[in-house]
Amino acid sequence: MLNETVIAGVVGLISLFVLLALGVPIWASLAVVGFLGFGAISGFEASLGVLGIIPFSTTASFAFAVLPLFILMGHFAVQGGIAEEMYEAVAAWLGRIRGSLAMATTTACAAFGVACGSSAATAATFTKLSLPEMERYGYSHKLSCGSIAAGGTMAALIPPSGIMIVYCIFTGVSIGRMFIGGIIPGIITAILYGGMIYLLVHLFPRLAPMPIKGASWKKKLYSAKGVGPIFLLMIVILGGIYAGIFTPIEAGGIGAFVTFLVALIRKRLGKRGIIEALRETLQSCAMILLIFIGALVFGRFITVSRIPFEISHFLGSLEIHPIFILIFILLIYIILGMFLEGVAMLALTMPVLFPIVVGLGFKGVWFGILTVKMIEVALISPPFGLNVYVVQAAAPHVRLEEIFLGILPFLLVDLVVVALIIAFPSIALWLPSMMIH
Repeated sequence: MLNETVIAGVVGLISLFVLLALGVPIWASLAVVGFLGFGAISGFEASLGVLGIIPFSTTASFAFAVLPLFILMGHFAVQGGIAEEMYEAVAAWLGRIRGSLAMATTTACAAFGVACGSSAATAATFTKLSLPEMERYGYSHKLSCGSIAAGGTMAALIPPSGIMIVYCIFTGVSIGRMFIGGIIPGIITAILYGGMIYLLVHLFPRLAPMPIKGASWKKKLYSAKGVGPIFLLMIVILGGIYAGIFTPIEAGGIGAFVTFLVALIRKRLGKRGIIEALRETLQSCAMILLIFIGALVFGRFITVSRIPFEISHFLGSLEIHPIFILIFILLIYIILGMFLEGVAMLALTMPVLFPIVVGLGFKGVWFGILTVKMIEVALISPPFGLNVYVVQAAAPHVRLEEIFLGILPFLLVDLVVVALIIAFPSIALWLPSMMIH
């Protein structure tokens, strides 16, 4: 028999989904259901205490400074034209290989993820940057837009990643370890994307009928300057965190400052660009902060309802391997991705799922990498993959169904990477285990 607190929790979860279906913002839905649910179980005086104290005491933490710093770094990178030079450099070095522009797009997206960290921003940037070039060489919209939408998702996995920071804030997992844990899975994804493109264009030459002209060695060496800022950021940020020289917060401040200087030195960032970067950073942080406050209130309600405990107890009583339970949990993100973006998915699921995963004996960093990877999958999964709509909005002359058809091979690669991380946890855990504390 379910006790009254569990019943209240179930009613709260149903009410939450009803509010979301009615179009109520995710932060307001979480806060309202959490406040009323906690009040129903523990009394509304206690619920007022939760609403008045817990959000401030948590969000006033110094650890939150890391989020706006990395978001600001990403906006400086976009406004400063770093993506454009990165793409030109990769395209020049890949040369005459059939499908090289699509490969350059996914590779440049992966590298740009070091500076940006936003999947939507990366997809929108490279739609404007690389799609016209691929169209000029006769690339199919399926391959060109598919590579852009899929390449954009790698910004979520390649550190520093905004979605990783949000996951760590919700769960208490080390941000530095999450960043380092995403390096090898991100590299594997980029390599498999490139291999898959190479295979596709040789099996179906119509996808990329015209190879580009090979660049001279002089042009290749000159274009390498476009890679310099990315490598500089990678060494400074990831190297510093890995070696224990500075914390993720310090890395965020240094990364934002270095990106700002690079954009200024190259005269790619004017007064308008600086103001726009600051404005978009404030908007992004305000949205995430509101969602996080709502999730805190909702999480306290879910805790006192004992739903995570009851689910963990039930799952523990099942005579099935915990890995199958994990796979079921991961599949939830594909469904949620039809309705919510990444931060909202984490806000909705972490209060319930993270205690269950920890109770099953899985490591927080490993589960975090898998979660981020599944959010990537959700971003390109039919019929509501957010990145697909971002690309279509930036290229309205391309039909939506073409992009969804083009994304399917990349979606298959992503699922293969998820399977590899599940089968070989060291892919995500080896580098974090070698970090200097």
